[in-house]
Amino acid sequence: MPEHPERSRERVLVPDDPAGTVSERRHARNVDELVARAEAEGQFRDLRGKGRPFAFRPEEGLATLDERWLSNHMLKNADYVPPWAETGRAVESARQRSAEAAAAWRAAAGPARAAGAAALTEAWEAENEAIRKWNRQVPEPSLQRYPVPVARRWERLQGDGTGASEPARE
Repeated sequence: MPEHPERSRERVLVPDDPAGTVSERRHARNVDELVARAEAEGQFRDLRGKGRPFAFRPEEGLATLDERWLSNHMLKNADYVPPWAETGRAVESARQRSAEAAAAWRAAAGPARAAGAAALTEAWEAENEAIRKWNRQVPEPSLQRYPVPVARRWERLQGDGTGASEPARE
């Protein structure tokens, strides 16, 4: 007797590994290592709110009450921001500076454009360095960002219809 198609599909959708997928286990192991390292460094000593009960905030919503709620709640109450999140803010600041430098370069003419090209190249290099730092710090490879080579950025900028000239060479 042939197997019922719905049951065979069900079996495929249900993972064989009850402990989760390999990436979930790897992520859990990374989190455990980060927590152990932070605990060894004393980052959890004397946190604000120590000894007080956990207060559920209605604005967090019931959808957030999963297995990570408690740890996220504790970190938020302690105003803790992981180093990689701080680096993410630095990446966003670098991207903003790059966008401003590109806008200034587009608006410039003559000798100011050559100086703007050097500033823009420097801004792009700083942004790429911030991205590389981010990639070294993030706990999960899926969070990594890709730096764009400066030469590729100049190609894109020249191809955007602004009539861009070649950047200043050193």
